[in-house]
Amino acid sequence: HVDRSIGINYWIRMDWSDFRDITIKRNLPRLRAEYDRLMEDKKLKQAHQAGLKWHQAKAKELHAMPEFAELYQQALDVKLNETERVAYALSLDMES
Repeated sequence: HVDRSIGINYWIRMDWSDFRDITIKRNLPRLRAEYDRLMEDKKLKQAHQAGLKWHQAKAKELHAMPEFAELYQQALDVKLNETERVAYALSLDMES
């Protein structure tokens, strides 16, 4: 999506966060062990930390943009049930 702006239509189509699935939590001990093992590699750890810093800076940059702040608020304000979200998503302009 780097070549165009994303609007509220995108978020309505893609954000299904009202469904919570915690079944992946059973893998947390293995995940933590593997993460810790990977972070023992200096180069990989530096790349990981650089990636985190980049994403944090990008989020800060976006939140400072009025058009993003407006989109962010719109996304927070949208309250659709499952049926409404499906109907809305099917009728939306797919380019935004």
